[in-house]
Amino acid sequence: PDARRFESRLSGETIGSLCVVYKKEFTPTLEDKKIIGIISSAIGIEEERRKIRETLEQRISFEEIITSISTNFLRIKPGDIDTEINRALAIIGEFVGVDRSYIFLIHDNQTKASNAYEWCAKGVEPLKDGIQNVPAERFPWFSRKLKNLENIHIPRLEDFRQRTCGYLSGG
Repeated sequence: PDARRFESRLSGETIGSLCVVYKKEFTPTLEDKKIIGIISSAIGIEEERRKIRETLEQRISFEEIITSISTNFLRIKPGDIDTEINRALAIIGEFVGVDRSYIFLIHDNQTKASNAYEWCAKGVEPLKDGIQNVPAERFPWFSRKLKNLENIHIPRLEDFRQRTCGYLSGG
């Protein structure tokens, strides 16, 4: 068999390749290459459409989750707020596929932070009790993000532990 590879391009960018296998040695003509190029481009366009559709579906799902959470917060009794916050953390954490999610509170004139709410996926050890009254100067980058109301994304807890000199011993 003879195999030929043709790049799939979209907007001038290679997004994949189409491999054509012939039963016997074959040299495609210019016309053959044009047809294969059109097929390859059509596949590339369809793949891009699929990615866009998936992104939009995920965005719609996330917006539905946020709407549901917001609606629940509007309807809860004051005594149920902690339960609802924990439920919201669980819903969001499961949706985005993380191991844990937190809400930190800054206190003592912005000199300390405490983990007020924590959700952990099944099988993940909670760390909430070990993250209380943390001095802001110990983690300047973390504290700065909290003070600026920025999200904090920690892809690997072990990297965070190393960066914080093992301050978090659990997990």
